[in-house]
Amino acid sequence: MFAIAVFGADEERHPVKVGIGGTGPSQRSIVVGYSYGGCEHAPKVLVQEDRKGFVFVDVTVLEPTGDDVVCTLMQAFGRKTVKLEAPLGGRHILGWNGRVQPRLPGGRCGAGKVSLPGVLGMARDDGVRALREQGFKPVVERGRGQVVIQKPSARTCVGASARVRLIAAAR
Repeated sequence: MFAIAVFGADEERHPVKVGIGGTGPSQRSIVVGYSYGGCEHAPKVLVQEDRKGFVFVDVTVLEPTGDDVVCTLMQAFGRKTVKLEAPLGGRHILGWNGRVQPRLPGGRCGAGKVSLPGVLGMARDDGVRALREQGFKPVVERGRGQVVIQKPSARTCVGASARVRLIAAAR
């Protein structure tokens, strides 16, 4: 006999790991990627900025608790573009664990170049949408599932409207 989890009853909110997928125009937004499990739901992205040069990113999800909860063994991926009060500039991004997230290379790309966001692991249509929202030209060569290959790779310095090849899993 299996129990069905009823969301809303006996739940706890807890943090999940995050990754920074890139910045938006003029570095006034950041793309936050995260993953969570089968019973977890209702992701909430919180970004706080301080005057000391830090941007804090926290993503939490709700998860049912109790001995009678049965969850599927699966992983879901989420992505959200979050607006910043001021351009990111040289500020550091701190993740859920208080550690500095990998430095976005936007400052080293030079004039006319931007850091390409990563879409590996995202659903094909979500990856295409995320790239288009930032002005890139994604081209899907094959597949309908999750993105498994991206060329050029994430964090590569490219032109602002660069063509990005994607290959997705068959499904």
